[in-house]
Amino acid sequence: MNSVTAVITDGAANMTKSIELAFGRNHQIPCFAHTINLIAERSLLNVAELTKLISNVKSIVTWFKHSVVGSDDLRKLTGGDGKLIQEVSTRWNSTFYMLQRFISLRPFVNEILNKNIKAPEMISAQSVLDITEVIEVLKPLEAATRELCGEFYVTSSVIIPMTHLLYNKINLTKTTTIISSKLKVALLEQCQKRFEFIESVTHVAIATILDPRFKKIYFKSSIALSRALSIISDTLKTSTDQVESIPEPDLTDQEQNTSDGFSLWDNHNGLMQQTNQECIETEIGYPSELCLYLKSNLANLSEKPLEVWHNMSTVYPNLSKLAIKYLSIVATSVPSERLFSKAGSTLSTKRNRITCKRLHKLLFLQSLDDSLWGI
Repeated sequence: MNSVTAVITDGAANMTKSIELAFGRNHQIPCFAHTINLIAERSLLNVAELTKLISNVKSIVTWFKHSVVGSDDLRKLTGGDGKLIQEVSTRWNSTFYMLQRFISLRPFVNEILNKNIKAPEMISAQSVLDITEVIEVLKPLEAATRELCGEFYVTSSVIIPMTHLLYNKINLTKTTTIISSKLKVALLEQCQKRFEFIESVTHVAIATILDPRFKKIYFKSSIALSRALSIISDTLKTSTDQVESIPEPDLTDQEQNTSDGFSLWDNHNGLMQQTNQECIETEIGYPSELCLYLKSNLANLSEKPLEVWHNMSTVYPNLSKLAIKYLSIVATSVPSERLFSKAGSTLSTKRNRITCKRLHKLLFLQSLDDSLWGI
């Protein structure tokens, strides 16, 4: 039990209570992807006109999925690459992808629907404009969801910066239609409600401070920042255990841009340069390692924090061990859910005689990066 740093679950009361009984009160971290999913779902449901519009688009997509003639015509008009995406009720971003693909294929869809009497009616030009602006409003949420669900790079320290960047991006999105404006307001209200106390989550706050790319620049609450720094300071002062070095993993680069060039981190470099130029006073009462680390310049956003700490381990021998402990925490429960999905597809009805040992080996082989198969 003492080796468990944190447990990531959704915000259900039974899960929170279970973690508290098993590991203690401060070990549970809410799944950030689940929180974003709730924000999107609640916001979409709060706009009745948008719900009806999504239903109309879904009926058109369903018709194409069920119509051989319609789907064949769509493939011919798009050169074989055209395929609409259907919404999945349990994943909010499937709604985003459905709308995005529908808008990109709209001219072809319109042509096919007009030729088929039994096809559903095409949406109006005003509805197309509404969907286009809704996609722009939802882009920050989609980017945050995709970035934080990664398995091969640090994600726990990105939660606090991401919440502020997400709110600012949504707030700066320009809207001209009633539906997109209502959705924007609903999203901002949900973000404010669910991220209000995110800086008070101890493990997340410590991970953010110990990420050399962020440190203190995204903290809005001075109380939460001071509390996290005090915990780090006390741990450095009182800890006498020798933590073994963790082998440096071969991490893949963190993707921060979508295919259309959208990024949540547009303003980060300016903030980083401004912070590096400011004179940071030495924190009174903190260990010298922590003071020296806080006074040093921020690392570039493209750098991998675990590799940075690996290189700085001789300068900060004790702080680097603490950093590896907290930066290894993931931001979401998505990796474990993916593992259960892979296990379910591997141990199917037709392969129910696979032993636990063989299943473990198969799942391990599936987890290996493609580059390792050439060794």
